[in-house]
Amino acid sequence: MEYLTIRQVSRNFGVSTRTLRYYEELGLLQSTRQEAYAYRVYTEESIQRLRQILILRNLHIPLRQIAAILANPSSKEALDLLQSNLSHIHDEINALQIVKRALAALIA
Repeated sequence: MEYLTIRQVSRNFGVSTRTLRYYEELGLLQSTRQEAYAYRVYTEESIQRLRQILILRNLHIPLRQIAAILANPSSKEALDLLQSNLSHIHDEINALQIVKRALAALIA
């Protein structure tokens, strides 16, 4: 099994080391420390979990909800959270369309 250091993960995924440590602090991500090695290292399983976290973050899902989704991805709660986020995004789109029409009217 290959391990990646925190710096390697940070560079590969474009995430700061501080963010990675914060995800660990929240319990979203785990690192290990090998004997006689002072730095955090990540397993392939941790890397896969980071990929999931980053995808969900790109979908504008808050970290608290990501924790709930990853804790039990097949649960009704996870589906409800995703549905709620979809509804919220729909509301934002509608609000932005109103702003767009207002700005177009002001320009005209």
